[in-house]
Formats: sequence, structure tokens, C-alpha cells
Amino acid sequence: MSDSPLSSVRATEDQLLPGGWELIVGLEVHVELATATKLFSGSPNRFGDEPNVNIDPVTLALPGALPVLNRQAVELAMRIGIALNCRIQPCIFHRKNYF
Repeated sequence: MSDSPLSSVRATEDQLLPGGWELIVGLEVHVELATATKLFSGSPNRFGDEPNVNIDPVTLALPGALPVLNRQAVELAMRIGIALNCRIQPCIFHRKNYF
């Protein structure tokens, strides 16, 4: 049986799969939050605009341009997590630049 801190319910002996295996399912969910700016830059977040219009030095990954996390996006994500009775985990972001 799982001793994972991420598992909220443990399988009973009669629920285990053959060989004593326990099925654990995780979900990765993608959402688009209704924020005025993008997640890591002050560029507008307007759906339906022409491509490459809502950009700034951070979006372009120009040298020296550092991202700043959108506080409203974090608050909205935490609110939905709390509303769904989820555990809010610490997050670490790693930025990838492609040239």
C-alpha cells in the first residue's frame, strides 16, 4: 500500500491489483486564468489579438530581462485549489530560453 504523502486514500487488501500493486492516478490540469497580464511579464493577456503583438523584453527573453510572477494568477490558482479542497504545494519555476 502506498506510503506516499500525495496519496489521500489507501487501498484496502481487496482493492489491490494482482501482485499486490496499487493503482495511483495523478492529473495534470492546464487552465487559462482571466488575468490582465501574462504569468511572467507585464505584457497584456488579450485573447484574440494578432500574433506577436502582446510582447515585451521578458516575453522575448532578451538578455537582462527578468520575469516577475503575476500575483493575481497565483492568488486565483490558490483560490481554486482551496475551493477544491486541494493541498497547496510549494512551487519552483525554472525558465527555459530557446534561441
